[in-house]
This record gives sequence, C-alpha cells and structure tokens, in this order.
Amino acid sequence: MNAKELLGSEIRARRQELGLAQYQVAKKAKLQQSRVSDVELGKGNPTLETLDAIARVLGTMLSLRPRTGTVSSKARSNSRDEKVCVRCPLCNGTGKIKASIV
Repeated sequence: MNAKELLGSEIRARRQELGLAQYQVAKKAKLQQSRVSDVELGKGNPTLETLDAIARVLGTMLSLRPRTGTVSSKARSNSRDEKVCVRCPLCNGTGKIKASIV
C-alpha cells in the first residue's frame, strides 16, 4: 500500500465511522463525489486544499509526523542498516515529516 492509498483508507475509515456517504462529504467540502472517491482510493494527486476540505468535513486535520522504516545499506551510503525515511515525498528523503489525517 502506497502513501496515497494509506491516507485514502484513513479518510474512508473516518467517513464510515461518522456514518457519512461520499456524496455527503463531497457536498459539504464543495467537491465532486468522484474526487472524494479518487482520494479514498489513492488515485490522482489531490491538492492540500482538497485534503484539508475533506479533513474539515470529517472533523479532523492534516498533520505531519515522522515516518521511518528500515532501508538497506545499499540504498544509503552508510555501511549498516538504519532507520531512515521510506521515500516520503514531503520530507525529500530526510525522514522528518509525513502527512496523515488525524
């Protein structure tokens, strides 16, 4: 599961937890229902504005948190395995931040 799919599944879970249909979230967020569906499925490249609008409807917010994992020494110039970023586009390989819905 990639980052967009993971975020989409978190959004879907929160929407279902609130008992909302996609069309209800879309209407309140002033988006098309197909856009909400795409976000939940991890398709396309939603803007931060789109994600923020959905998060607000769901009573949540976008947040940044560390994301680490083990990457082999072949992927780094280090001689041993270490905890480093797992290709997070927001941190540009530094392992410092990750977007998620909270």
